[in-house]
Amino acid sequence: KELKDIALKVVVANCQEFKGIPLHKVTKKIVVQSKILRDPNRLDKDGNKRSRGVGFIEFADHSYALATFHALSHKPLMKGTRVPFVEFAIEDVRVVQK
Repeated sequence: KELKDIALKVVVANCQEFKGIPLHKVTKKIVVQSKILRDPNRLDKDGNKRSRGVGFIEFADHSYALATFHALSHKPLMKGTRVPFVEFAIEDVRVVQK
């Protein structure tokens, strides 16, 4: 949920299609799914699996993925956090050739 929320905010803030539209008024499907990989051997103090530091986001449209890529590449999400390493994982090369 947290990763999906970050992706939604980034797309709405950086995609020309959503300029001037508040996040809560965007009804279009932007993120299909998001997943954070968790390590079953590393638990936090509450017994929850800790993140491996890797996540994946599947977008409904290539332009949303591209906007997120440009917005997040080599920039920390929040002050004092690590810079995310952002890259594409392409399942269908025909999408990129459009």
